[in-house]
Amino acid sequence: MKVTNICRVIVFCVFICSCGRAQNDEIQMIHFDLHKLSMKSFSDFYQIKEVIPLETTDSSLIAGIDNIIFFEDKIVIGEYWTKAFSIFKRDGSFLGKVDKTGNGPEEYGSRIGSVVIDQADPDNTLIMNKSPQLFFYNYHTWKKVKATKWIGATAMLGSLPNGDFLAYQEFGNENEYFIKLVNQTGEIIKGFLPIPSQLSFTTPALYPYPFTFHQNNQVYVLPYNSHSIYEYNCKDTLLLEKYRFEIENNPSINIKRLKQQDIDNGTYYNDYYRLWLHNIDSSYMIISASVGGYNVNNPSITCIVNLKTLHAEVFNSGDLRDTHEEIPISHFIWTNLSFPVAIISPEKMENYATIRSDSWGTMLKRKISRDSNPILVIYEER
Repeated sequence: MKVTNICRVIVFCVFICSCGRAQNDEIQMIHFDLHKLSMKSFSDFYQIKEVIPLETTDSSLIAGIDNIIFFEDKIVIGEYWTKAFSIFKRDGSFLGKVDKTGNGPEEYGSRIGSVVIDQADPDNTLIMNKSPQLFFYNYHTWKKVKATKWIGATAMLGSLPNGDFLAYQEFGNENEYFIKLVNQTGEIIKGFLPIPSQLSFTTPALYPYPFTFHQNNQVYVLPYNSHSIYEYNCKDTLLLEKYRFEIENNPSINIKRLKQQDIDNGTYYNDYYRLWLHNIDSSYMIISASVGGYNVNNPSITCIVNLKTLHAEVFNSGDLRDTHEEIPISHFIWTNLSFPVAIISPEKMENYATIRSDSWGTMLKRKISRDSNPILVIYEER
């Protein structure tokens, strides 16, 4: 049994590294050493487009940010701990909360997989539940419009301009796919990245978990446990490997040390870097990397990659700063914008030393306290 599962790991690693290689001869290689830190600042690459201090009242306090949707003049923030949604105006003033956790006819349950805007009908907010169902809510009234059956245990959803979705299939049998193109009725149009027959339900930690980001007519996918970014072209409905990362001094999985419980518990990856994609624009890509996963006990690295030269600047995520505007950047959050959105911790901002009286950092220190809601900062290329 141990030999069988080790073979699964080997096959999976080969599969992830090679998938798309035969279809795309223009894979761009990105090399970087996570131990050679940059002397530059985040503000050498990006400048502030918009600063949004979220209003702080007893009723507007946010219990962790899971995801953010910007639509028209509003901001919808999905809360990580409560699964409620806080609604703010674009200037940060608080409008109210929506909490429909539960099993009633208007409720969306307590386990939300993804929240996206239906690009073909932007009056609806789509809330994907792991029931599996898709719940359609009117964006303005939060009344349920409809609920449809959905494909199996889908963990991630990417909305496309024509109303279809890229869906990540969390579990599946052989002859199925990790990523599927699906319409709103749950019909599978096309599959990408086939699930090898050697993988099974006994090794859920081996399955990839993609994040998608829109840029013009493309969607970018970084599968979980992968060091490759795939580009989905909406027009041609093709998913091809676009970028591949080679990390200096990055420990790989030691097959000889693998034990059955390591595979069953998903601990086999604790000694190597995982990557997260935060944003891709015309000039730069922002990714983060962390040994063994993304949590407070594993310090992460943020990399800014120049897409023309493929040169990567590496920063300790905890030391990432906008030195021009004197702002400490806590982390980036996934949104539906094609701009990087940084979360600024009020506590870090309050303790951060500023010099210039006209910097954004100095102005924010005058307005907030450590008990304030987080600050959203939208950046654009410099």
